[in-house]
Amino acid sequence: MQAGHSLVERAFFLLYNLLLLLTIPFAGSYYLRRLLKEDYRRGFSERLGYLRLEVRRPVWFHAVSVGEVNAVAPLIEEMRRRHPSQDLLLSTVTPTGRKVAEGLLAPGQVFYLPFDLPWIVRRVVRSLRPRVVCLVETELWPNLIRTLEEEGIPVVLVNGRLSQRSFKRYMRLRPFFKAVLKGVTLLSVQTERDAGRFISLGVEKEKVFVSGNLKYHQDIHRFREEEMGDLLSELGLKGTEKVIVAGSTHRGEESIIVEAFKRLKSRHPSVRLILVPRHPDRAGEVEGLLEDTGLTSSRRGRDRGFCGRDVLIVDTIGELKIFYALSHIAFVGGSLIRHGGQNLIEPAYFRKPVLFGPHVENFYAIASELLEAGGGVMVKDWEELYTKMDELLSNPSLCKRIGESAYRVVERGKGALERNLHLLEGVIDGTPS
Repeated sequence: MQAGHSLVERAFFLLYNLLLLLTIPFAGSYYLRRLLKEDYRRGFSERLGYLRLEVRRPVWFHAVSVGEVNAVAPLIEEMRRRHPSQDLLLSTVTPTGRKVAEGLLAPGQVFYLPFDLPWIVRRVVRSLRPRVVCLVETELWPNLIRTLEEEGIPVVLVNGRLSQRSFKRYMRLRPFFKAVLKGVTLLSVQTERDAGRFISLGVEKEKVFVSGNLKYHQDIHRFREEEMGDLLSELGLKGTEKVIVAGSTHRGEESIIVEAFKRLKSRHPSVRLILVPRHPDRAGEVEGLLEDTGLTSSRRGRDRGFCGRDVLIVDTIGELKIFYALSHIAFVGGSLIRHGGQNLIEPAYFRKPVLFGPHVENFYAIASELLEAGGGVMVKDWEELYTKMDELLSNPSLCKRIGESAYRVVERGKGALERNLHLLEGVIDGTPS
């Protein structure tokens, strides 16, 4: 360990690694079950630290899953444009995140993050010898950061955030997280609130920069009129129906949404619901929820469209944006349960009224801006969800006005890309090529 870490801090790392060793039998049984799925079998050796990547002094980005990959994508694209000779890598934790990452970089530049065990991480870091490692949002892996610090490799946190829930948990172990964060060279965070929380954890104020949210810069395709027409035809819609999209939903939310939709349909017979679970492999479970509701459903992967039914369950990856573009009203999941919310920016970009629950801790700043601007609507249960959707469907001019207000929030949020890129390039310029 580098000089500057006390014996107490070293003891914390030792305790962390002992706890990791104790969890190996339980983690082993978990991954044995996961290995029954092809997505987890493919690349499992990478999680053990066996990589076959031919790169020279890469800039390594790490994003846990789909949302974080999408968030960092503009930064990676701009790095590639400005520094075409610089090798780039992108690691993820989830298979869905990897699929999105492989659409951004070549397969040989994408891999699963190795397990955070000292001997695995050390082998990977010494093999890759990255110039800089960029961790996205809250991906703070203690042994990875510690090893990079020992090897003299800068670590940058980009688009950093720290929810109230995580902050409280980290503060209980403040001496340990202070030691971990000591190894981070620079923190580029989304809001002043995030900056204050990291500083409270013991990060030196001079290391923390408020740069805004990269998610405002997502390269969201503006779908052409003919594309939308083709999708309507594929879904079996005439264009006269009112479409509600519930995106990135989690277990416990679909039943609430379905209850509101069922009542809504009695007042608006032409309304249709597109349900997009955050995890596509839950589509069968969601389909089962609809069996005794009196509503009919179809599956995107199996049936392609509605086939004359009430609800389309999306079990594919990468289509949520075009469904948001098609919608009249968007509900963003992960917010009616204590998950912290999902990306509120995508439907706002398409000028849609953005509905969400009260649990948006991970997107607190964006949610607050949407509410203040009149572009977002917070609901706490199925009755409020029903009432707001009924109001919007009954008043198209109100629906449009709220959608336009949501879009103005997105436009005001631009600027984070350039600030994050400037900070990252400053760190890169200080490392050997």
